[in-house]
Amino acid sequence: MSLFTALRSTSNNALQIGTGLQYHSQNVSSANDPDYQRLEVKYRYNGNFVYLGTPERVNDIGISRELLLQRGTAGESDTLQKYLASLKGLLGIDGKTPKLTDSFERFVQSWRDLQASPDLDSAQDAVVNSGQNLADEISSFAVELGRLRNDANTNINSDIRDANSLLREIGRLNARIANAKAQDISTGVLENERDTALNELSTILAVQTSTNESGVVSVYSRTGHLLLGSSGQPRELAYNSGTREITIGDDENVIADNDRNLLSNGSLKAHFNLIRDGATNTQNRDDNIALIAKYELILDNFVEQLTSSTDITSFNEAFERNSGTPPFTFFNADATARNITVNSDLRDGINRIPIDTVQTDNTDDNVIDVLGLETRNITNTNLTATLQQTNKSYTDLANGIISLLGQTINRYDSLAKTDGAVRDGLKEQLVNRTGVNSDEELTHIQQLQTLYAANARIIATINSMFDDLFRAI
Repeated sequence: MSLFTALRSTSNNALQIGTGLQYHSQNVSSANDPDYQRLEVKYRYNGNFVYLGTPERVNDIGISRELLLQRGTAGESDTLQKYLASLKGLLGIDGKTPKLTDSFERFVQSWRDLQASPDLDSAQDAVVNSGQNLADEISSFAVELGRLRNDANTNINSDIRDANSLLREIGRLNARIANAKAQDISTGVLENERDTALNELSTILAVQTSTNESGVVSVYSRTGHLLLGSSGQPRELAYNSGTREITIGDDENVIADNDRNLLSNGSLKAHFNLIRDGATNTQNRDDNIALIAKYELILDNFVEQLTSSTDITSFNEAFERNSGTPPFTFFNADATARNITVNSDLRDGINRIPIDTVQTDNTDDNVIDVLGLETRNITNTNLTATLQQTNKSYTDLANGIISLLGQTINRYDSLAKTDGAVRDGLKEQLVNRTGVNSDEELTHIQQLQTLYAANARIIATINSMFDDLFRAI
């Protein structure tokens, strides 16, 4: 081998080794990123030169596809759990007596105290104050449901904005990957960037992909809707809060509206299911569909039981029959959950609670007896049977509302944990198969550094020999 051939060989080897060091260093620097899939560097030797093959990213297509779908499933249940957790905090469903239950029990007890001490002004005040506290708790519940509806609308817009942005980013990365492959340049780093975007997208809207020979992925929703084709232009999502419709690609292609939801699993589907209403949805036995509307109906029906003349044994009827001429109501008549309040004349002290309301021997007229009668029914025809309550006292109805919500909260707490555990298990499997082993990578780097140093010494020796040769000439 001539000195020129030896110099060219060792110089090439040093260059190839240096490039390999860059890829191994990239692996090491990303070792703590659970979504990073390592680059596999392969070297070939033809007797004179070391050749660095195009590094390829290690991947497990089966687990990756399953994980994309599971990210959506976990994203949906986790989103529902967070909405319900906010209600849990507001209502005090934390192992203690829930606020609505507690306020109703205090309301009933204040009437008993008035019966025992009808002449005490403090007993009169306690009934009015406990009644207003009950009204405030009901209103707070209703207002919180309204806030959740507004939050869900805001989150729908946010999710759609993020999903469209991610689809555009995936399209741009597709183009860069196709260009790199055409030039036989490693695409591993770009593919990892694209997977990061796909992972984020799938939490919003579970997706599945197909890849062509150029490395370009097409993206579909789990329900089969094309989101991004090989052309690179995404079919963007849009939300019309007025008509409550989510469209894809154009205004005519509706994939979610008040009567149906064809979105893939993910946070977007959870947000949209929450705000659906109307009889079709409130009759649905799936408690994540129209959850807000269902509880709004339950609360309004409960308030109607208190403030309207639902039957002769209702609280309102019993109070009115004993309130004098002309009769007046304890709560504002025909109230809703949002505006229920104690009669302003009672709050201002203009009227006092008639003693007959608690001292009459007639069961149908005695407020205390009426509050305990197990004849109350929440059987709104717009509510599914699982949400109906029959033959209950007022206290039982209040407790039942909280109990029902507590069961829903616990169900989605458990579901979010289960779905999250499955997702994390798949992530761990993928990391074990495709992630970075820092010890192995550092070993490769040390070996390459040794080879690089050896090549450098050879180059230095050849240079010295050339110098000696030129001096001899």
